[in-house]
Amino acid sequence: MGAGIIAKGVNAQAFSIGLNLPVMDGLLGCWFGGTKGMWINQVPGGTPSTLVGNPVHVTEYSSRMDINNYVDTNIRETANLTQLVISKIYAPTTTNVRLPLFTNFNQNITDAGNSIVAQGSGLVFEPAGTQQMVGASYSGVAGSASNANVAVLPAESGLPTSLAAADDTWWRAMLGKIDGTGVSGAAGNRYIKNLTKGTQASQALAAGNVRDLRNTATQRIGTRGPAGTTVATTEMMLAMYWDRALTSAEEAAIYAWTKDYAFRRGISL
Repeated sequence: MGAGIIAKGVNAQAFSIGLNLPVMDGLLGCWFGGTKGMWINQVPGGTPSTLVGNPVHVTEYSSRMDINNYVDTNIRETANLTQLVISKIYAPTTTNVRLPLFTNFNQNITDAGNSIVAQGSGLVFEPAGTQQMVGASYSGVAGSASNANVAVLPAESGLPTSLAAADDTWWRAMLGKIDGTGVSGAAGNRYIKNLTKGTQASQALAAGNVRDLRNTATQRIGTRGPAGTTVATTEMMLAMYWDRALTSAEEAAIYAWTKDYAFRRGISL
C-alpha cells in the first residue's frame, strides 16, 4: 500500500480515517488539543464539537481554556459514563474558583415550579486542589433538590497554586466514572481516579436517590456549566467520553494508550 499524502496546512488528525482506541464500545467523543487536534471530535459519525471563544493553543498538542474560551462537546450527559482527560493540575486557592476539566456542573433550572441548581456531572477540582467526580442524584420527585453526590480524592501534596507555576511534571491522566450497573463495584458508585498517581476514591449513590439528569447543559471541556461565572484557567491535552462505565481491564488498556500518546509528546504520565 502506498503512503497517503496530506496537503500542507491540512490537520492530519482531522484528516485521519477513523479512530482506533483500545476501547471503542460506547465511545461518544475523543478530542485532541493544540494546533494539531483543534478539539475536533475524532469518533467516526460522532457529534461535532464547537470551539467557543478562542482557546489558546499553547503547543501542537495542548490548549489553554477558561470561562469564555472552551470546547462545547454538544453532548448531553448520560446516566452512566466514563470520562478521561490529560490536564495540568493545580490548586487555584481563590474561594469558589474551581478548576473544571470536563463537566456540565452546574445549571440553574425550574422544575415543577421550583428553582433548582441541577448539579450535573464531571471532573472538577476544588480551589484547594481536591479532586472530584460529580454525579448528581435526587429523590426522583419533581421539584426536589439536586445532590452533587461527589466522589472525592484529597489534593496532591505540593500542588502549585497557579497554571504558570505548573510545569510539565504536573500533567495528569484523570478518570471519572458513574457506574449505575455495578461494573466495578456496587451499582450506583461514582469514582474519581488519578491514574498517574495510582490513587482513587468512590462514593455510593445517596440513599433513596436516583440519578439526576435534569441538567440539560452539554458537557464542556475546560470550563464549567452555565450557572457559574468564574473558573480557573486550564491547560489540557486530550479528553474522552464513553456513555457507560468502563471495566477495570478497559481502564487499564485506555490508560496504557494514553500514557503512550503523552510520552510521544515528551510528557510522562
